[in-house]
Amino acid sequence: MATNTMDNDVDPAATGETKDSDLASENASLRERLMRALAETENTRRQGERRAEDAQQYAITNFARELLQVVDNLRRAVEASATDAGPRKADGLIEGVAATDRILTQILNRFGVVN
Repeated sequence: MATNTMDNDVDPAATGETKDSDLASENASLRERLMRALAETENTRRQGERRAEDAQQYAITNFARELLQVVDNLRRAVEASATDAGPRKADGLIEGVAATDRILTQILNRFGVVN
């Protein structure tokens, strides 16, 4: 007694083509997902590098801004000694302050910080 099932009615060549087509579309879909994931990973890496550079730059900027206050105070000390008509006992001290001001200004200028 032979029973006729649905599998017997289907052309074997047609199912092979459908499987190949399904595999090809699945392969293309997986390849697209992979490429998107790789692109996203690369974008995340670049963004991380950019954030690290920005953080370093802003940290240096804040540090330089704080040092500018020191430069200003050194210059005030030198200017105050120039207007003082009193005895010149502290000439060595003022020369040291002026030298410190020059060196600090040179260092800041070397790093692009201008007062």
